[in-house]
Parts: sequence; structure tokens; C-alpha cells
Amino acid sequence: MLANAFSLEQLAESDCPRSQKGQPRSHGYPKHPCTIWAYETKANADWLCDHALAMSDERHYRWENKPEHFSIAFIKWCKDNLADSIAPDGDLTDFAIAISNDTKCRASVKNFDDLTSIEKYRFYYQYDKPFVKWTKRDEPHWFKDNA
Repeated sequence: MLANAFSLEQLAESDCPRSQKGQPRSHGYPKHPCTIWAYETKANADWLCDHALAMSDERHYRWENKPEHFSIAFIKWCKDNLADSIAPDGDLTDFAIAISNDTKCRASVKNFDDLTSIEKYRFYYQYDKPFVKWTKRDEPHWFKDNA
């Protein structure tokens, strides 16, 4: 999704980390709401880079012996090259909602569409993602309190 914030020419430059198959990155999922959000503004792309890097830190905290995820070099490249991206300047916008209409959270939570984006995703994880678990951390209060 971050690749969409850069031109294909930029992604083909020699300093840009390649995909796992050794190819230049390409644009993917161009109509996905989160992809559109990611390159709507440079601030959105920057937030996504920071979030992905924080997820990498969390992965390392949970599983110290696992190697760094292959995508991290590319995410760092994106962060370092955002000024030259094709994403327009602008402030951080509200997060895209990519929660389908047939989810349990939409059916179970009154006035779901009136909630903030953060609240919507919290309920999505509570109702529709039964696999979530916390490793080396306590379950967050919002997960316990809202279920």
C-alpha cells in the first residue's frame, strides 16, 4: 500500500529495496480504501510508516530471535523518501474504514456507523477477529471493557 505513494520510476531506482522476489515494487490494491488513504497525504503515509515500524518493534519484543520482517527495509526507505513521494502535502486525515457490511461488529454494535474510526476498529477486533491474543503484554482495557 505504501508503494502507491511513489511513482513506478522511483520504485525502480536502485536504492529502493526490492520485493521478496527481487523485483522492483509495484502498485498494489489501488482501489482498497486503506491504499487510497495511505497516499491521500504525505502525513498519512508518514503515519503508516511509523505504525509499521512500531509493529516491527513489537514483533521484536515478542519474538527476539525472529529476523526482521522483509518489508522493514522498504518501509524505512519510504519514510526516508516521503518528501519526494507523489502523495500531496497535507495533514493526517481520518483513517479509512475497510470493514465490510456483513461483519458481526456492524450487526452487534448500536449506531456503529456513528462511531469514530478507532472505535469501529476496536469493535471489529472484538467481534470479528477471535484469533487476537497478547504476547508478553496484558490484554488492553478497551478489549476487555467493550466486548
